[in-house]
Formats: sequence, structure tokens, C-alpha cells
Amino acid sequence: MQLVFIGAYLFLVAALWNNLPETIAVHFKSSGTPDTFSDKLWGVVGLPTLVWLLPFVLTLLAKNSEFSLRMRIYPGKIKAWTELMTLMSAGIIVVMSTAVLYNAGFTSGKAVSYAGVLLIAAVLVGIYRLITGGVNGRV
Repeated sequence: MQLVFIGAYLFLVAALWNNLPETIAVHFKSSGTPDTFSDKLWGVVGLPTLVWLLPFVLTLLAKNSEFSLRMRIYPGKIKAWTELMTLMSAGIIVVMSTAVLYNAGFTSGKAVSYAGVLLIAAVLVGIYRLITGGVNGRV
């Protein structure tokens, strides 16, 4: 699923590439006002891919029993862990996609702020499921 998310994001970037300015907003205040800018290639490809890699790599590492035990992800919690990482990945892609749409002139900065709230909500749901997840793979 996480590969589908990044693929869809990169498709969006390719479709809107010519609509994006050379300097783009990459970070927004809670009010929706951009406060950090970057060049186009790093801002819409490099940075988002780097941020997306964290939950993707943590999902892959969870399959390694030594990593899982060190992180205290017991066998019954691995499914909940991968759900949390997938929710994080989806949330990151939603925020980054909304930022691309903002930079292309299709939405407001406020929409990026709302996407950030959605990311936080998704992560909280994932954490709740991780905490309350059952034993033996039940979640």
C-alpha cells in the first residue's frame, strides 16, 4: 500500500510539474501561511520521498524479529505496527499532495493545514490500535 501511495504522489507531481513555480512552499504555519520554501525538485520530489521513507523502512524492519523485539513490537502487535506505519505514510502523502496542489495554485494554504490535522488524527488512531491491539495477531 505504501508503494501505491508514493506512486500516486509522484504521478501527481509529474502531472503538475509545469504548473509549479521554481521556488515552492514546503512548510506551513497552522494558519495556512507558508513559512519555509525550497527549490522545486527538492521540495516536491526529494524531501517528500525522504520523509515517506521513514514509515516505509520501519514497516520493512518490523518483519525482522530482532528489530521487533528491540522496539518491543511483540508478534501479536506487528499487524498494528504496520497499520500505524501505513497510516503515517498515507497521511504524509496527503499533506505533501495538498502542498503540491497549493503550489500549483489549485488549493489554499488552509487546506494544507487541514491535511496536517488529518495526518495527526491518522497517527493517533494508529497509536490507539497499537496500544489496544490484541495478542496473537488480533487487532
